[in-house]
Amino acid sequence: MKKYGVVANILLAATFTAVSAQAMPVVTDGLVAAYEFSGNTNDISGNSYDAVNHGAVLTTDRFGSTDSAYRFDGGQWMSVDNFTSLSSYTFSGWVNWDSVSGWRPFIDDIDGWGENVRFEIYNNKISLSDHFSEPISIEAGEWYQIAVSYDDTASTINFYFNGQSVGTVNSSMPAFDDYFEMGRGLYGGDEYLYGSMDDIYIYDRALDGSEIENLYTGAAPVPEPATMFLFGTGLAGLVGWRKKQHT
Repeated sequence: MKKYGVVANILLAATFTAVSAQAMPVVTDGLVAAYEFSGNTNDISGNSYDAVNHGAVLTTDRFGSTDSAYRFDGGQWMSVDNFTSLSSYTFSGWVNWDSVSGWRPFIDDIDGWGENVRFEIYNNKISLSDHFSEPISIEAGEWYQIAVSYDDTASTINFYFNGQSVGTVNSSMPAFDDYFEMGRGLYGGDEYLYGSMDDIYIYDRALDGSEIENLYTGAAPVPEPATMFLFGTGLAGLVGWRKKQHT
């Protein structure tokens, strides 16, 4: 009995470790890219849009977990090439600024003048290519979730801060495509993020308010089919082994 319990505990621990390592956002419909920054800049959505790191360093995330977010001290950024073209889109992420004045870039697809999609903060407002949210209350050294969605059919931009709506603008936007950077903006000269970012999610549709709120309240682990198969097979084997010990 004691040996059975030890083996079972080892299997359970290994299984749940594997499952939790594959954590995904609670909203997966339309997810194109997901950067959790858990020790690397890989895209965990399954679409292989991995980011190339240009000098940002791993740091502690909002939960206190080490090597689970990236810090930018100005002059560092990440790049993603050969990205798919999105006519409607949503960007969501967590950021902790050292300074909140002036332009603070988050995501920029670096197209030509008037064609690039720039998601950033400017003087306590969320901005999408010079369209602005209502003023938000932010302080340096604190983690915040910021998000923006664009519906190409309705030509509507919606801004969100910590899961809540902070403004709507009616305007047409260009497609988000090909190449983009995180932590640097090239609109009118180089602009850099000073602070940390984490859990960056990009969707190919405009998420609604309840979905943005779900992203703010937390993420749920999504087990891989192979992991769950192994888990079930292992439990069945343990049950069979235990029965064998009593025959």
